[in-house]
Amino acid sequence: MVNPIIQELDIPTLEKLLIGRIGKPRFDLWFGKLVSFVLNHDKLLVLVPNNHFLEWLNSKFRKDIEDALKECFLGAKQVVFQIAQQSSVQSAIVNVENTIQNGPKLNSLDLATVKTDGAIQLVKVPGTKEAKKRDWFDFKSFVIGESNKLAFEMARSLSVEKRSDTSPLVIFGPQGCGKTHLLESSYRSFNNSFPLIPAEFISAEEFTSQFVVAMQKNRMPAFRAKIRANSLFVFDDVHLLADKPATQKELMLNLDVITQKGGSIIAGMDCHPRMAKKIMPELLDRLMSGMICSVDVPEDSLRIALIKRYWALLSNQDINSEVVEYLSKEIRGNVRIILGVLKQISNSVRINRVLPTMELARSIVSGFVRCVFRSITLQDIDEVVSTFLFLAPGSLKSGVREEKMSFPRNLAMYLARKNSSFTYREIGSYFGNRNHSTVIAGEKQIESLIKFDSRVQFANLEYDLNFLLQSIQQKLQSSRS
Repeated sequence: MVNPIIQELDIPTLEKLLIGRIGKPRFDLWFGKLVSFVLNHDKLLVLVPNNHFLEWLNSKFRKDIEDALKECFLGAKQVVFQIAQQSSVQSAIVNVENTIQNGPKLNSLDLATVKTDGAIQLVKVPGTKEAKKRDWFDFKSFVIGESNKLAFEMARSLSVEKRSDTSPLVIFGPQGCGKTHLLESSYRSFNNSFPLIPAEFISAEEFTSQFVVAMQKNRMPAFRAKIRANSLFVFDDVHLLADKPATQKELMLNLDVITQKGGSIIAGMDCHPRMAKKIMPELLDRLMSGMICSVDVPEDSLRIALIKRYWALLSNQDINSEVVEYLSKEIRGNVRIILGVLKQISNSVRINRVLPTMELARSIVSGFVRCVFRSITLQDIDEVVSTFLFLAPGSLKSGVREEKMSFPRNLAMYLARKNSSFTYREIGSYFGNRNHSTVIAGEKQIESLIKFDSRVQFANLEYDLNFLLQSIQQKLQSSRS
């Protein structure tokens, strides 16, 4: 006997009949992951994500749904379209065997409990099953430190609390420092917190590929409808859209529509939007209209926490604090490099059946650092400074003593002293055969500007010197690995 407050749903049959009427492509586009059916007494509720879907489905597919419903013998007499509200969800996932004693066996991953007009119903949760297919990162596995704390808090508040004042949220920083981890965690958390509200995670590569296919096959309306239906849109690797103006414009138009509908945006990129190259200013302006947070190479305390966390996952052998301290000082790369060193140590411990001693750590780290890390060269500094200040290659090495080249050359010489072991004479020789006193004077000039938190003018552009130095340092450090 079926529980009197729960009515049996034959959703698969209803969907098959609907597909037979409108075709699978149209069903996947307008119903697939975004629309749910709930049988409530004498009504069939069609739960949709927003007003656009409500008006379109009501005008285009009402008769098809009613005809399919009659063939299902569900007994509902009226089809009612409603916008799905998260407050109606009483439980994200239910165990079907405990709820329906004699009903059909359904996958519990596809169902949630919804209370409507006093009757509890089983409703298919859009996207739940699909989200389970990929092993998404989550906030629980993210290790927090000073270099990523703000980005973590902003991502969590937007995805869990739906705070609109943080959108668009841009998370930027070098590779391997946790940007994608935070973006995936945001998407996963939003899906778990709001299972009936559509969300999308897509990389620049995936977006570009889908956009090109839609253009070639004349499917732009479907492509745009799929993107714009989302209440949360997570876009990774914005910087990879450089030199793709058409794709950038398409992304910008979609972001505008999502924002106008009250949706939220999270984006990841490898640098601050102001420093992005070959990205259209209009798109960057939109990204800069919200919250911008950086994630950086882990600081000392965060490296220690990461080493302890990853070691506990890799090995059941205890590792003493002296070895952890040594590793944190010697491994100064991004999170992937830290993990790579720990994997080498754990595998050596397992295969050779030895303890993770200081001697073993020194042996592996010395070989790893020698092979993986390279020293920052004067050419590296030359190229990075020239790129950030839009200078022609070789400009800083020119022997011409032009006043306009004084600041960028002094900046490069200052960075050379801070990031390399080259002598004043070697630095001066590289940057236009200057003598050592010129290098010393240039270094002092930059230090004086930093002391007063100065903003500098160069080539009709104004720069925040501290921010410029931070960005160049990040680029130099990431170029080492």
